[in-house]
Amino acid sequence: MTPNTCAHWATPPDARLTPELFRRDGFGPTPAFHTLVAERDGVVIDYLLYHFGYDAELAARAMHIVDLYATRHHRGQGAGSALMTSARAICCADAIPRMVWSDYKPNRLRACSMNA
Repeated sequence: MTPNTCAHWATPPDARLTPELFRRDGFGPTPAFHTLVAERDGVVIDYLLYHFGYDAELAARAMHIVDLYATRHHRGQGAGSALMTSARAICCADAIPRMVWSDYKPNRLRACSMNA
């Protein structure tokens, strides 16, 4: 990712995720999260970060989407929707019946169940 793509991580003021920490925690033998990216002309324009957890109520695995970001001038062009579709495909391929999306700005929790 480019510094421009990571620039929104500077808000809120207490945000601690840097490109270095992103590489440390998102890659290697036991990554803390996974990343899907959308590119245009070889440049990352959108990305989605997720990790897996467990839903005790369903007694099943769940995908937690922790960040869906689009660069300002690429918003509304379908890349974010394509990333969500890709995330759903991962859930379906692995028979994961629940996807949870945490949305930071309004501090609300979006959740959708799906049949895998």
